[in-house]
Amino acid sequence: MCPMLPDFVINVEFVSSLVCKLKWGKAAGYDRLTAERIAHAHPILIVLLSLLFQMLVLHEFCPLLLVSSPGAQGGPVCNHMSPNFDS
Repeated sequence: MCPMLPDFVINVEFVSSLVCKLKWGKAAGYDRLTAERIAHAHPILIVLLSLLFQMLVLHEFCPLLLVSSPGAQGGPVCNHMSPNFDS
């Protein structure tokens, strides 16, 4: 597991609870996904999302979208995991 999150477990119940908390009626992002589409999708999507998030944490991978999201307050989300492009 990721040394920064030793007791944090991402399972299907956790992802399902987060999907239930998504606010409906918001505009879709550049990926065209809305909360309604995720909530009404086949239940296997929740399983696949939980597996994806587990793999991201296990391999300490942070997509560049999270590192430099334009509207994020407080700076980069997971700067310590981003690749170094300076060299």
